[in-house]
Amino acid sequence: MFSNDSGMGMMKDMAYVMVGGLIVSTILAMFLMPAFYLLIRGERVDGTRRKKRFGRKKEEATTGAQ
Repeated sequence: MFSNDSGMGMMKDMAYVMVGGLIVSTILAMFLMPAFYLLIRGERVDGTRRKKRFGRKKEEATTGAQ
């Protein structure tokens, strides 16, 4: 990234891609993956459960649809 020798043009491009990939993977691992996990589990950050937005109501599930 800091050299001007011959043949370093390709190496600079590769270095930018590698550093960018390291930064993006760190952001994914630290912030997005835990957020997706909480969304899938249906929890809030403090550990309490969210109420369901979709699906059957409790009465329909126990009595059956008629």
